[in-house]
Amino acid sequence: MKIGKATDVTVKQRIMLHLSRFPGYYPGDDYTIPFDLTQDGIASVVGITRAHVSIDLKKLIELDYVVGWQAHLKGSRTKRFVYALQPKGTIEAAAIRDEVEKAGMTVDALLDMKRCDPETKWRSLSHNDRETFGKACILRAPIPRNDLPPTRTGVIPTDYNGMTQIPRETADLFLSKADRGSLRRWHSWAADYWLDKGERSERLFHLIKSGRNLEANWLAMRMKADILFSPSDDLLESLSMIRPESGLERSMAWLCAEAAIGCRDLKKAREMAEKLRRLESPEHMTVMSQI
Repeated sequence: MKIGKATDVTVKQRIMLHLSRFPGYYPGDDYTIPFDLTQDGIASVVGITRAHVSIDLKKLIELDYVVGWQAHLKGSRTKRFVYALQPKGTIEAAAIRDEVEKAGMTVDALLDMKRCDPETKWRSLSHNDRETFGKACILRAPIPRNDLPPTRTGVIPTDYNGMTQIPRETADLFLSKADRGSLRRWHSWAADYWLDKGERSERLFHLIKSGRNLEANWLAMRMKADILFSPSDDLLESLSMIRPESGLERSMAWLCAEAAIGCRDLKKAREMAEKLRRLESPEHMTVMSQI
């Protein structure tokens, strides 16, 4: 067994490394088993399908590395199959861990984004997997993990329902390692992703961040009803970031003013009212009266 980089660690070895983080569970333990030891829990960390996990677990059981049994999860009334390392598997997992650490990696960075240092995670990822992680981190709302490409050198954490689950702080730290071109590319991907899902406020945010300014201007104009009748701090923040295109300066200032009034941000509303005055827009007095 020679491990020099993340891609050298096989799926079976990743499963064993994951199980090694949960010592002290044995057949007969019935009511205190964590979700992490189910097939779904293992799949979410190792980054493969539940069916793939089932195949590899069967092979590990045949090698006497892993044992499986039915037990209740914490807080659950139903039983599920759960898995833990046998003594032989514990020894093998320790040897794998030693090889991983000799290669300059950590098990946490290799397995789980939520538990790792972002700098270490960034260095451990292949180019393609950095692209996938970047897309996952750039999103502000969870999406199905299956909507992103599979990864070989890292795992995107998910919740019980298979939705991406990356803490905002962790995501921001990871994104801080990326260059400006990568960030714009990932935002552009996210803008197109939300177009297909019909989430216009998310699409607007990512259009702005990707530099697709003209599209952002026109989308904001089409969202006039949302802005007037359901203003939000999020929409106001997006409108404040847009650079108005030629000919749309008055309309964009007015929309931003209305969103600010709806959000009770009078400082921003007055700023936009002053801009309308300089642009000689008749909406200036209307906005001032609302303020």
